[in-house]
Formats: sequence, structure tokens, C-alpha cells
Amino acid sequence: MKIIEVQQKSEWKSFHEVPHEVYKSDKSWIAHIEKDIEAVFDPAQNIRFSNGEAKVFVALNSKNKPVGRIAAFIDHEMNKKADVKSGGIGFFEVIEDQELANDLFEHAFSYLSKFQIQAVDGPINFGERDKFYGLQTYGFEHKLFQENYNPTYYRKYIEDWGFRPFQQMLTFRFFSRQIPVDKFRRISERVMNRYPVRLSYADPKNYMKNSEDICIIYNDAFKDYEHYKPIEPSVVYKMFKEAAPILDPQLVSIGYMDDEPAAVAAALPNIAPFTKPLKGKMDMWRIPIFMWKKWTVKRPDAKGVLSGVRPQFQNKGIYACVLTHMMSDRNLTKYRSGYMPSIAGHNDLMINTFTKFSANVVREHIGFRKMIDSDMELNPFKFKEFER
Repeated sequence: MKIIEVQQKSEWKSFHEVPHEVYKSDKSWIAHIEKDIEAVFDPAQNIRFSNGEAKVFVALNSKNKPVGRIAAFIDHEMNKKADVKSGGIGFFEVIEDQELANDLFEHAFSYLSKFQIQAVDGPINFGERDKFYGLQTYGFEHKLFQENYNPTYYRKYIEDWGFRPFQQMLTFRFFSRQIPVDKFRRISERVMNRYPVRLSYADPKNYMKNSEDICIIYNDAFKDYEHYKPIEPSVVYKMFKEAAPILDPQLVSIGYMDDEPAAVAAALPNIAPFTKPLKGKMDMWRIPIFMWKKWTVKRPDAKGVLSGVRPQFQNKGIYACVLTHMMSDRNLTKYRSGYMPSIAGHNDLMINTFTKFSANVVREHIGFRKMIDSDMELNPFKFKEFER
């Protein structure tokens, strides 16, 4: 058995082959698009590299067959502001072999140890938490695009290495037919009669202005959160352009109060079921397969990718207005249901809002942390109890 750093194209090929070996008997598994993963570790595409570093490893058995993988990374800029200096691991996949899992953890920790960190978080993404974040612990029947899915034995391997639950991320689901639409439209009307509220969908002719407004909302809403990193309008604009083949502008709702950007809720059609035949590839000859699957499905689901309210506009009903705006007759007819992922278990505001919309928790991901500095306490975030 050997573990090598991934640098060359052939090594990336081995890295991508690992989950195909892990899930070869799991007919419900859907491979992530390989180019999406490689983009996380491309300094030209991931802004985290402006103040961070990363290494990617793959394990090969005696026959040079890929049987495990892991990535390790650190964001120096984020650590300057953090109470606990941490590194991260992610993209962990391994066959059912605890000794091999330990070897992968050892390689990742050995790389991170030179940075004098106090803790390691994992499995997480080297980037935002809207994708590739956390260990899935509940709701395995729901497959969402760019969200982690894993065998149940991963948790034992992670906890045996000394990781402990640190942060909970929940996915809520609501069915279009179950939403009390009339009730929330009445609430929205009352809010709009009381405050100068304006609601707008994303405008394909003006994505840059949309990007600027979304950044104002996001950066203000999450500036006090641990692991927060500001986003630039150019990054959001690039996301708009890259998502163009699947983007539905009427799934992006922006709310303004006193002409100030105040709240946003954004979603994409959940394309995970359509990508299964691609097997992780997005080659030119596979794109027609994807597009045909996408356009022939009658009532797809939608997956939330962003939501937030600026602090000065919270508790004024603006977020309910934004969600109601998104839940138009057109969208409720077109989309069977909606998923709102990456809702932190301690985010009472969002949890209470989605509960009012008759949404239920259908997936749980947990971010774990291992303390390197034994003199420091773990201090995990609050976890939300829910009916499983």
C-alpha cells in the first residue's frame, strides 16, 4: 500500500476512481462531477488559494488500484480572525479498511502539522459550505447536487481518529402542494404595506448588479459567523455565468427595503438525478445525455444554494416576502418540491422560518473537529433535535 500526492493528470484519474470502488455495490450512489472537484484545488478557480494552501492524496494498493483518498487544506487569512487556528480535511473516501483510513488521516495531519494549528475540521470543503461539506448521518435516500454522501462506516473511522461532532448542517424539504401559500402571501402583503419593500428576480441582462446586491446581503448577514469569508461580486457573477445552462432566474429572489439590498433566497434545479449516467464525467459526448434528461423531466426538485438576511432587516418579515416571491404560482407548478440545505443547527431564525413553511428536516450532515491543543475545549455549536 502506498499513498501519493496528487499532482499529475494520471494521479487525478486515480483520485476520481476511488469512490467508484467504494460505491460499486451501491446502486443509488451518484458520482460528483470530476471537474467540479478539481476546481476546488485549482488556484485559478478557488479564491481560498489567495491566502491558503492544500494538498491532495490518493492511496494505491499493491496492484496500483486506487482504494482511498483525502485532501488537506488551510486558510491562513481565516485563521488570523479565528479564536481557534484550524486546518481542514475533506473529499475523504476509503474502502472498508480502518487501517487504511488511519494512514490517510496520518498523511493529512502530517501535512497540516507544520502550520501550528490548534484543531482540524472535517470532512469539509476548501471553500463555502454550500457543497462538499460534512459527513452525512441522516437522509441517505435524498440525493442533492454537490452534497456529500457516504457509507455509514465512515463515522466510526472519523471518531476513532479523535474527531468529535462540532457543527450540524440540516437540509429542509417542503412539498409545493403542502405550503400554506395563501397564509404567507397575506403575511407578505402586510409586511409590504408596512415597509417600503421591493422584490426582484435575477435578471439575465443585469447579473452584475444582482451579484453586487447579493454580496452586500451575504457579507453583512454572515460577517460574525465563524469561518466567514467575504465574497466578491466578480465571484457571484462568475457563478451566474457558469450556472447558465441550468439556472432558472425566477428561483433567485432578492428583497429590498428602503431601496437597500436586504434579503436573498436562491435555488437551482436539483440536477443530481440527471447526472447519474455521466458517472462523474462532463465530456462533450455526455452533455447531450445530461441535457436530454434535464429537459424531459416533468417536475424537478429545486435545491437552495443561498439565503440570508442583513442584520438590520431581520425580524421585519423581509425574508418571508422573499420566500413567498420565490414560491410563485409558476414555480409551485413547475417544481415538485424544494430543498434548503446547509442550514446550521444553531440558526434558529432560518429553522423557524422553514418550519413555518411546512418544511421538514430530511438530511443531516455533521462537521467534526479534532483538537490538537489538548488545553483547549471543543465548544461545539448547538445541535437541533429533530424527528428522524
